[in-house]
Amino acid sequence: MKYKDTMQQAMDKAAQVGAFLKHNQLAAHPTNYTVGYEYISGNNSELCQAIEQKLAAKACFDDFIMAELYNRYLLPEQQQQEQLLQDVSGMVSRLSGYSDLAAEATENFIDQLDHTVFKLEQDAIPMPPALAELKQVTLSYRKQQQQLNQQLISANQQSHQLRNEIEQLKKQRLQY
Repeated sequence: MKYKDTMQQAMDKAAQVGAFLKHNQLAAHPTNYTVGYEYISGNNSELCQAIEQKLAAKACFDDFIMAELYNRYLLPEQQQQEQLLQDVSGMVSRLSGYSDLAAEATENFIDQLDHTVFKLEQDAIPMPPALAELKQVTLSYRKQQQQLNQQLISANQQSHQLRNEIEQLKKQRLQY
């Protein structure tokens, strides 16, 4: 249990928190109250130091500053890690989707290029040197894109595996 205040100690701190919030013209909602209570209690030295610095600089407190203090110094570590896991999971999902789209677009482009070169070959017999060069470049590009496509497929598989591992980690965290 984090707090071991007696009823009287808690009431005294509540009055001090109320005075702190009133002095700074802050509403007594849970975030502001929690930051104020932690500051008055003096148990979180980093939070106290941050508030003391703001007070010394005569900085105005508002809900945004209080929320930042709460998030930085009081947000439970598990929630921070859960948020990090969600962010990473979302990023992996987006990257996976982007790699799928890139692979599909590349394949469509190469197919269109092959089809166009084939049509040009049929229309131009004998084949002009520029068309022969375009065909050679197209074949080289196709090989490079096939290699890239294989790398995208591999990266996509790795991202799916990473996403599964993240989901397993989330489930494990919920069990504790």
